Amino acid sequence: MKTNILSQYNKTIFYTYFAVLALALVASLWVLNKNRNEALAERFGQIKTHEHQVELLLDSGVRAVTSLNQYAIKHLSLAEAPRIELLLSYYYYSYNSIDKVFEIVPNVKEEVQDKFEMGMITGAGDLKQRSNEYYREMDMLFEMNLSFPVAMEMVPDAAWVYYLSANDFIGIYPWPGDGYAFSDNTYNNPAYQGAVESNNPERSVYWTDAYIDKAGKGLMTTVGVPLYVDNQFYGAIAIDITLSSLSEELMPLSGLNGQMMLLDKKQQIMAQSSGIENASTQEVQPLVDSLPQALKNISTDELFNMTEGRLVNGYYIQAVPLVNAPFKLIYFEPQSELFANSWRQFVMSLVSIMLALSILVSVVHWLANQSFIGPASKLMLHLEECAKEPVEPPKGISEGWQPFFVLISRIFSENKNYTLQLAEDNRQLDIQVAQRTEKLRETTQQREHEYALLRSLIDSIPDVIFYKNTKGEFLGCNKAAHQMFGASEEELLGKRLHDLVTPALAKQLQHDDDLVIKKRKTVTVQQQLMLQSNDKLWQTQKTPYTGIDGELLGLIGVARDITQEHEAAEKLRRSEERYSLAMDAVEEGLWDWHINTDELHCNPAYFTMLGYKPSDVLPSWHGFRRLVHKSDWSGVAEKLNIHLADPHQPYEQEFRMLAQDGSYQWVLARGSVVEYDDLNQPTRMLGTHKNITKRKEFEREIVAAKQDAEMANRYKSEFLANMSHEIRTPMNGIMGMIQLALQTKLDHQQHDYLDKARNSAHSLLHIINDILDFSKIEAGKMELEQVAFNLEDVLDAVINVNVIAAQNKHLELLLISPNAPMSLIGDSLRLTQVLTNIVSNAVKFTNDGFVELNCHVVERSHERVRLEFSVRDTGIGIDEEKLPTLFSAFSQADGSTTREFGGSGLGLSISEHLVQMMGGEFSVESHLNEGSKFSFTIDFDIENQQQQLPWLLPSKLQSAPLLLVEHCERTAQVYQHLLEKLGFKVTTVTNPSGVEQTDYHVVLLDWSIEQDIEALKILSQQQPQAVIFLLVNYGDDAMKSPQIADIVDGIFSKPLSPLDVIKRVTQYMEQRPVEVPKQEPEILSKGSILLVDDNIINQQVAKGLLESQAYEVELASNGQEAVDAVMAKQYQVVLMDIQMPVMDGLTAAQEIRKVYNMHELPIIAMTAHAMTGDREKSLAAGMNDHITKPLVLKEMFDTISRCIDESDAAQ
Repeated sequence: MKTNILSQYNKTIFYTYFAVLALALVASLWVLNKNRNEALAERFGQIKTHEHQVELLLDSGVRAVTSLNQYAIKHLSLAEAPRIELLLSYYYYSYNSIDKVFEIVPNVKEEVQDKFEMGMITGAGDLKQRSNEYYREMDMLFEMNLSFPVAMEMVPDAAWVYYLSANDFIGIYPWPGDGYAFSDNTYNNPAYQGAVESNNPERSVYWTDAYIDKAGKGLMTTVGVPLYVDNQFYGAIAIDITLSSLSEELMPLSGLNGQMMLLDKKQQIMAQSSGIENASTQEVQPLVDSLPQALKNISTDELFNMTEGRLVNGYYIQAVPLVNAPFKLIYFEPQSELFANSWRQFVMSLVSIMLALSILVSVVHWLANQSFIGPASKLMLHLEECAKEPVEPPKGISEGWQPFFVLISRIFSENKNYTLQLAEDNRQLDIQVAQRTEKLRETTQQREHEYALLRSLIDSIPDVIFYKNTKGEFLGCNKAAHQMFGASEEELLGKRLHDLVTPALAKQLQHDDDLVIKKRKTVTVQQQLMLQSNDKLWQTQKTPYTGIDGELLGLIGVARDITQEHEAAEKLRRSEERYSLAMDAVEEGLWDWHINTDELHCNPAYFTMLGYKPSDVLPSWHGFRRLVHKSDWSGVAEKLNIHLADPHQPYEQEFRMLAQDGSYQWVLARGSVVEYDDLNQPTRMLGTHKNITKRKEFEREIVAAKQDAEMANRYKSEFLANMSHEIRTPMNGIMGMIQLALQTKLDHQQHDYLDKARNSAHSLLHIINDILDFSKIEAGKMELEQVAFNLEDVLDAVINVNVIAAQNKHLELLLISPNAPMSLIGDSLRLTQVLTNIVSNAVKFTNDGFVELNCHVVERSHERVRLEFSVRDTGIGIDEEKLPTLFSAFSQADGSTTREFGGSGLGLSISEHLVQMMGGEFSVESHLNEGSKFSFTIDFDIENQQQQLPWLLPSKLQSAPLLLVEHCERTAQVYQHLLEKLGFKVTTVTNPSGVEQTDYHVVLLDWSIEQDIEALKILSQQQPQAVIFLLVNYGDDAMKSPQIADIVDGIFSKPLSPLDVIKRVTQYMEQRPVEVPKQEPEILSKGSILLVDDNIINQQVAKGLLESQAYEVELASNGQEAVDAVMAKQYQVVLMDIQMPVMDGLTAAQEIRKVYNMHELPIIAMTAHAMTGDREKSLAAGMNDHITKPLVLKEMFDTISRCIDESDAAQ
């Protein structure tokens, strides 16, 4: 117990001393930090002082050239031009006629003045017959040459003082030598180039970079100043200064442990505190060669930014830019030298504080021992004595401790009385021990069983296990060792290696055993052993084992056959070598990132694509991060984290990396995780880097080009919108007037003329719409409507538009009547547009033969039908090479300037887009000079209520014989097929003279080519009962001829219309007109309409059309008049133009909506604005609907009727 208490007390004392040590260390560290900061501040001030001293050294050169410059300006401003004879009276002049240079030196005797102490003036050409300005400048140089020695004294390190004139001469001091002469190369001197205005626009003092003097004076720099008088450049005044002496000046200035360097603009060393070793060599030493190895990875720009002093890589660095020259001072010093005194003070402080605190703790320890620890130790001793035999308390114990001693004596005296009781207890304990012994025997048996199990386990281990004593004799082994040595365990016991293997092998293995036994350390070796005729590679680990008392008992060995593992490792090594070679050969940057260790292995291309060498970049992820642009790093880190969290997500990212030249290059990074740890966490990632800077630049150019194109498209759309409005306005008048004219009493020919004029106007409008359509297609805003239409009306419209052009070229324009349903659902306008374009192209490119429009059913169901439309011609055909670009916008099959046929090249491109939007696809068959066939298929819905043919052939006329006289074979085939479908029994001949049958009911004679009146008379006589019709070209009124009118009953314009044939034949054969069951438009209820339009013709057209439907119409010419009229009178509908003077239609609608809502007074926009978005603008202004000019009657009347009905229903 005494020992434990004293031990705890001693531990307390120990920890106290340890705390004293820690406190002393903390205090000393604080002192160390304070001293370091003071040392940094002191060094900063010293460097600033040295900077000022260097400035003073360099300022002497500035003052010298400035003084000479002021003297020269003053002399040139005041001096008169002297005579050349006077100038040369005190100088020796010579002229070299071969080199064409002159030389002037002072005319003094050599014994009076050494040549080197004299100046020289040399220049190009002869000195005679020069201008006054030249002599004035030469006089200035003579005078200034006397001041050159003074300038040399002002600048102790000056080597040369000279004036270099722009007039091809130079004055230099001191004398440069006999071989020196002026040459044109003198102007290539940096001292002169620094004065030229293009290099020195401020005309200030300049300094050159460090260079090696060609005269052998070592490393030098030049300070100079340009000479200007009245803005005229005369030349340069310069002083060459040797830099080796400047280094000698820096050495006593420094007084510091570090290195101070003076650098020029090219970061070359001009002077340094330790001197320049290569001052006399032919090279200028760059800064990077003199930097310590630890600072070579820091860029010079970063070094020069350390103007406040920094600690980097174990060095203190401070850079100071100079004021009087474009140079920089840089100072670097090892931290160990800078803070050497601080460390000494740190050690002294630590020792002093520890010593003081230790003394304090020792005094406290002595006082505690006297007052507490000593009596407590005696108390423990008394306690131990009483444990052996109760004794009385000892004498000399202080009163405060006596009660404790008495208490202990009494307690042990009482305990003695319990001894007998304890003896009985011991007897009982012996009984329990016997019982425990039995249990121990059972436990021993269990342990033997466990040993047997352990032995079995060792034998089951495939590795060889053996154990020996310190003599090297085998004590045992497992079954794997039997196979290794070829002997059983019993045979191995007591044997040594020499008994089992060859002496050489035994000696080799015994060496490892001796090392384990003697040095008691584990040995692991790999050895190629020949055992049992098997040559294998074994890895053996031998470990010493000791007893409980630490005595060495022997060694345990574990051997494993690693032959296969070694071969696999060798294969892996070779594979990795091939992998490394492959990485080096790939042009893209390959990287291998070990995530846990932060190692980054890259191929050379990873560095060279950015201009680096592999040694320039740290081989770690941190080194990679330093190269990534700061703005891009957050995105790079985020993408990487996403991929590492879910490696199934692909990692691909573009970002910028810093190149060696300081620029940022765009890089495309791809990669994936390839290795994981036991917790399935990524440990390795492979990837590539690809420099995509050029691609990025190309993309930026594409974006800029796209923006330019979009701007051009916007301008084009605005232009098209304006042109659409300006064209639609007169077109509305044309089409409206035609419509009004058609409502008057007309004969058949007049009605036919106006009907075709109306169709042509519609086609012209469609052509105008082509331009808008192409714009819409480009913008992706083209839309199709789905409404009911009559297929035959579409085909007739297409034929009527192109018939005149075909007949003008003597072409047969044929329509093969379709067998398709007549009433379909789709966009008839776009279908007409496509067919019109194809047919018109066929007519344009066909000079002889025919153009045929055909439509037939490909597939049909109850509700839908697939139709194939085709246009075939016998024209010029298309070259197969032109077919791939046939549907390109603005392209022509013949794009030459001499092409015969015109066209914008938009038609087929628009047609192809429209067919594709309708779900179809174009196909073209064409051969040059053989004609072409354009075809496409489209699916249509069939309207539920099928409309019947408006004309029907009466049943009594069915199978009536009809004679067709047609010269063109193809036309005859088409017309015969059409007439037979109508119910006639047709006979076709090419010449009427050969007809024998005389009972034809109807005769159709082609009159468009051969007009033989005699043959017509004969035919009339042969067929007295027949109704005779002539087939004529469009617009040919053959009935005006009395001879013909007496013979024939009527005419048909080509191509034949089946509806026209039924009507006219039935009328003549039954001698009564058969009217087409035409559905009259519903007469709307009478109402008042306010028509607002600033165009008088459009007013007249719309007013006439509306009044024909029993509307009362009042007119207004602008938006303000419309607002005033609405406020004065109640109307049922307002038809509002948009673009008008005074007030436009949108503003007028907004004003009206302040009083009337949409149901109280409907407003319909009626405008030539048909561009995308115009309808939305009208509705946003408060209008009920929007219709475009030229007006479509059915659309206009339906819209008016619907708006009136909705208004009545709302009220």
